[in-house]
Amino acid sequence: KDDSFNLLYDNKIIDSLNRDFSIPSGYELNPNSLKVIKTKVFVERVVDWDTIVVKFKNWDTEKVRLIWIDTPETKHPKKHLEYFWKEASDFTKNHLEGKYITLEQDLENYRDKYYRLLWYIYLENILFNEFLIQKWYARAYLKYPFKYSVNFKNAQKQAKKEKLGMRWNEEIRKEMLKIIREENKEIKEL
Repeated sequence: KDDSFNLLYDNKIIDSLNRDFSIPSGYELNPNSLKVIKTKVFVERVVDWDTIVVKFKNWDTEKVRLIWIDTPETKHPKKHLEYFWKEASDFTKNHLEGKYITLEQDLENYRDKYYRLLWYIYLENILFNEFLIQKWYARAYLKYPFKYSVNFKNAQKQAKKEKLGMRWNEEIRKEMLKIIREENKEIKEL
């Protein structure tokens, strides 16, 4: 008799467990449904500063979007590159790429319209979504209430108050103004 069962996420087997199991390290389950709400994964690569590709324990890879933050666009098919995308993307890459992280599922949201998983990301014990806001590489998306909305809102207020992050960097601000002037000049010449 086989006493094992499969641990599913998004109708995919991500691990097999015995009925008399202790939860393996890296998983936290919802006790009511035995669905994964937290799992440890490896960051294979950073796509841009709010999207990463992770590898699960079963070697499946998925794109994950950091939930409830708003960042400059870098790869949107209908939008141009937005200011600070390179600095922010490098910031995320330097902190996450090639590292093990913990994903926490937002129970109300699952995937976005691009079919990316929508999760909170922890690097060690730091909620990375909030960390990006604290460093002013992202804005909190506060249109709807969510689990960490108060934390995100407070982090954003504090970053603005202390003028933290790249948006307050005088050199970057000057470079941005120079680019805007050049773009305006090119538009006038057309």
